[in-house]
Amino acid sequence: MRSLTVLVLAAVAASLLAPPARAADASAAILGIVRTDAGTPVGDARVALTSPSARYATRSDARGHFTVAAVDPDVYAVEVTKDGFATWRLAGVVANPGTTVRLTVTLAPQLQTIGSTAATIPRAFNAGAPQDTFTVSGTEARGPLGAASSGLAEYTRGTVQSVVARVPGVQQDAFANVVIRGGKVDDTVFGYDGVPVPQAIIAEPGGNVIGAQLPTTGLGFTRVTTGGFSTGADDALGGIVDEIPQIGVYPARTTLTTGLGLLAPGRNVEINRLWATPSLRQRYAIDAQIGSQAIRYGDGTSFYPAEAATYGLALADRATWSVAGNAHLRSGARDDVETLALAGEATYDQYGTPFGGQTYGAFDGAQTAFPGEPSSGAPVLTPTRIRGTYAIEKIEDLRTYDQSYARLRLYRSQYGAQTNAPFFDDLSFPNGVISYAGRQSGVLTGFGFDVKTFAAERHRTAYGIEL
Repeated sequence: MRSLTVLVLAAVAASLLAPPARAADASAAILGIVRTDAGTPVGDARVALTSPSARYATRSDARGHFTVAAVDPDVYAVEVTKDGFATWRLAGVVANPGTTVRLTVTLAPQLQTIGSTAATIPRAFNAGAPQDTFTVSGTEARGPLGAASSGLAEYTRGTVQSVVARVPGVQQDAFANVVIRGGKVDDTVFGYDGVPVPQAIIAEPGGNVIGAQLPTTGLGFTRVTTGGFSTGADDALGGIVDEIPQIGVYPARTTLTTGLGLLAPGRNVEINRLWATPSLRQRYAIDAQIGSQAIRYGDGTSFYPAEAATYGLALADRATWSVAGNAHLRSGARDDVETLALAGEATYDQYGTPFGGQTYGAFDGAQTAFPGEPSSGAPVLTPTRIRGTYAIEKIEDLRTYDQSYARLRLYRSQYGAQTNAPFFDDLSFPNGVISYAGRQSGVLTGFGFDVKTFAAERHRTAYGIEL
């Protein structure tokens, strides 16, 4: 009992002292130059960017340069027009979060034949060489179950661990904690749409697998930077993981997904709804899911030492629910106000096999009784139950200018964990069966303001404050 208490306190301290990440840049930037066949800059050309989730319009300056500093991640069609020239179009321009897309537009005279239009299809992830940044997008960002899965892979399905495991250079320890570039668990920081997330949601609070790892509910992208000093969160030594949610689109999209386990009992229901007004001035997204699954190890009836050493992952059931939603409201041509919320819970039951005659009284102290015991002589028949909760809230105002943007945001993220383990069958401890009951929680509130300016084609300035 004392050994476990020491481990719990050490893990809690590490969780609470882990440095939070500063706000991530979830937007992209699209820069370009407009010129003639002879290379002469074309000023005052109209540039329009269109996607299902956003529309932007700007004009080229006297040098032919144009900048859209804050672009919502999506796949865009670009159209450039200028009186006296044929319209230039390019489809399939992929704007991943945190990236800069550069375009070269060559306008031909009105009567000249227009060349072919190129299109690209976004891949599962794109690598940004300067910072070793990988963006996992689309269905892959939701962390689906792989074809060859073990019990641990089942356990991490639909969580941030299952997504980042697809990124080169990322490892996981025996407890599914993320390790980037061979560092330690605390060397990786996490964020949800720019909101720093307490480490205890990701790492196992108190050394207990709560099943409430940061989920992929409602996500459109997961961005992994394998080197903290090359990003805004330079207080992270290993890397940064940013989860970026979907936003509303027009026309609307509704997806209903259901699943039923055949080989292992389980069920899941999820509804995803994205919609917006035709003008895209109001955009909404909501994703809700509920499910349960049996995580079976070995032959499904007994422990194997290597599996039970993973803090009792053998013979387990997990039940989860989560809801994520956001709304973007444009009060004008330059302002976008976002409200965001994520909430969820996971309950994890480990079914050990108590020794014959095992009673609650075996875990009582000289002056204390095990929390919730029916009586000291009652037999131990209930499973170890670990319950985790999490919630994230944010409101943000993004104001864009011709070559810059400014963001102001308020946020809060919190977690909680409850453990009731009258019989914790963990073979990794030399003293045999252990018991533990405890609670922990944490809340992180913050305020942030930052500005980014694209001063020239290859130079930019960024500054801000985070409290």
